[in-house]
Amino acid sequence: MNIELTIEYEIFEDEGIRVLSVVDKKKDEVLNMFHDDEAEKIYGILVNME
Repeated sequence: MNIELTIEYEIFEDEGIRVLSVVDKKKDEVLNMFHDDEAEKIYGILVNME
């Protein structure tokens, strides 16, 4: 069984919050969420993958 997941990275500048979410779009369900430094670190790793 294949599941299509989406990674969303959002910056809420007014609140100073960074969030990275792993989402199952078909079920419209957030499977995991990371905040602030952890979200930025994971995002950096994913963006720099070759």
